Amino acid sequence: MMFNKYSKGSEFSDQRVNSSSFSNSLEQTQRKGLFSNHSHDENYTIIIFLSKRGTLRAPFACEVLKNIVSNSKFKGRLGIFFRGVTMVYDKCPVDNRINQYASSTGITIGGRSKFADPEDLKKADFIISMDHESMDFVRLHRVRGYLYPFTFFRPAGVNGFIPDPYESCDDLDSHYREIISSIQLGCRRIVLSLLSTLSL
Repeated sequence: MMFNKYSKGSEFSDQRVNSSSFSNSLEQTQRKGLFSNHSHDENYTIIIFLSKRGTLRAPFACEVLKNIVSNSKFKGRLGIFFRGVTMVYDKCPVDNRINQYASSTGITIGGRSKFADPEDLKKADFIISMDHESMDFVRLHRVRGYLYPFTFFRPAGVNGFIPDPYESCDDLDSHYREIISSIQLGCRRIVLSLLSTLSL
């Protein structure tokens, strides 16, 4: 099944990614340096992860994917970034509590959240939303690029997005570990099913 560009009024079902059905003829519009200095290179691909706050799920997914591709043929060919879609969380510290749970992976996050200015979305080739709030935001502001909900990269039979880390839960440790494992698996599937279609 071909996953079409997201358009207003579209609804996503829990379809699984079929790598042979992705198009690798991406729109090649010039990127004027908002994310990188590679705007002259048509084979440089920009990926942006979005979440409601941009303080945990999106930054962690960003670092996981960077780690996976760091020793691959994609090294130096991708710009991988994260943003939040709620202005009130702009420049809030990321939730580095996850670092103690993710210590065995060698992946940590730091810094502050960044609000997804609509201009950012114009530079992205792939937009990957981690929750419904970021999907709604992109519905209003996306003008180019391909949009995929993270649920497309989750195992068959698993429905929904990565749980909100700030929802009440009985077992915080289990909650964070589930977020970590779900994002790690999803990012591996992004490489196998999505990035493998790129002509890099």
